Amino acid sequence: WEKTTRTSRDVEGTRLGIVGYGAIGSRVARTADALGMRVAALDPFLPPGPLPGPGERVDSLDALLARSEVLSLHGPLDPT
Repeated sequence: WEKTTRTSRDVEGTRLGIVGYGAIGSRVARTADALGMRVAALDPFLPPGPLPGPGERVDSLDALLARSEVLSLHGPLDPT
């Protein structure tokens, strides 16, 4: 296909922000990393320290949104 069209772009080099780094979020991070994306993640339920997979940990939603070009949300469907 014509890669120079306005409706397509490569994901390599773009920043993916992940909210929720559990089972699904961490798989998305590994896939994005394999595609050459830069990954940043926020998950308040993980213990302190580096992420257990690819990506940079951020401390707040504002920081994640400020540095992300694409956002992926992964959380439980709770009534709260």
